Amino acid sequence: MHIPTSENCASVVVCSPPAVFLSDLLLFDKIFVEMHVGNCAPLLIQQNVDGSPYFSRSWETFKGGFGSKKCNYWLGNELLHQMTKDGQYKVRFDLQALASGQWYWAEYRTFTVDSEATKYRLTVSGYSGNAGEAMSYHNGRQFTTFDNDNDGHATGNCATLLGGGFWHNDCARSQVNSATGPFDGPGWYYLPQPNENAGKLQTTRAWLMCH
Repeated sequence: MHIPTSENCASVVVCSPPAVFLSDLLLFDKIFVEMHVGNCAPLLIQQNVDGSPYFSRSWETFKGGFGSKKCNYWLGNELLHQMTKDGQYKVRFDLQALASGQWYWAEYRTFTVDSEATKYRLTVSGYSGNAGEAMSYHNGRQFTTFDNDNDGHATGNCATLLGGGFWHNDCARSQVNSATGPFDGPGWYYLPQPNENAGKLQTTRAWLMCH
């Protein structure tokens, strides 16, 4: 499998779509997504290859999705809701440690994203893997962006503090979209790295997968 890097990321031109209704884009993408998951092919839903502030985006941008599968990428919260609302799919995180380059994985058998009316509330459980269990801290949380604060942090907005939108609690154990914070970039608490770089990530990737 080809692994994108920040070097080839720089050459990727990510263009905003022309004046097209979001519903039209979602319909097109939903057909594409259904082709993937209907054949049980893993579907990329998130990718962070450089730890930049690329995921510091607005609510509407996270809703519709952004980026490139060759680089930093987010499928979109509305599509995540449409595809996971019936509980048919699980999620897998592939995580590359910054210091060693070693890959770890975390898989969750239950992964559903509720509607926008609930602020895309997350349900996630059923961990297996070798990365350490970090996502249960985010179970039941609503999505937070810099312009729509729904986290459990009493004195600030976690999307602003960590440089990226996510299902923040107070604030995060899974920091796959982060650019700042305790890891100075993306990170995953409990990652088994025995030095000062423990938890720091070089690359993160999440997939929607069939049971």
